Amino acid sequence: MFLVSAPTVSAGLLSSQWFKLKVILHEKLLAEKKEKESKDILRFICYVDARPFKFTACKVLTIDWSLPVAILNICVTYLIVIIQFTHIYQ
Repeated sequence: MFLVSAPTVSAGLLSSQWFKLKVILHEKLLAEKKEKESKDILRFICYVDARPFKFTACKVLTIDWSLPVAILNICVTYLIVIIQFTHIYQ
């Protein structure tokens, strides 16, 4: 279970750092006096907002904090199905 959850924990930590970066950028934008630098910071903020940070596997499965729960959910579902079909083979 650790091998499955280690990448999800690190992806979650990176995602939280990404949110901290956005906060820092907004603070810099408010404190910036020069118009050119303000436009550059605002452009970068728009770029970061348009491309949210997330890890995906084959662009299908998002790797984040919910991945271990989803894997456990699938395992429990299949276990219930297998238990329900065991009476056929007895």
